[in-house]
Amino acid sequence: MSPLEQAARFIYLNKTCYNGLYRVNKKGQFNTAFGRHKDPVICDERSLLNAHLSLQGIQILSGDYHGVLHVNAERDDFVF
Repeated sequence: MSPLEQAARFIYLNKTCYNGLYRVNKKGQFNTAFGRHKDPVICDERSLLNAHLSLQGIQILSGDYHGVLHVNAERDDFVF
């Protein structure tokens, strides 16, 4: 699956699963029950555009926080 298809699938699952929960099983497979949405908004163009604009020039790292903090970390960086 291409990165674009992966992103589309993630958004779809996030918008249609139970309370937007993201959970995986031991195999790393998505494992969240369906939500009870009557007519979920899957593609909110304005929100996607705002996210796109907000993330310009942003570097997103994924990993253990100890390792992430040592990669060009600055005092005002956000770590979650």
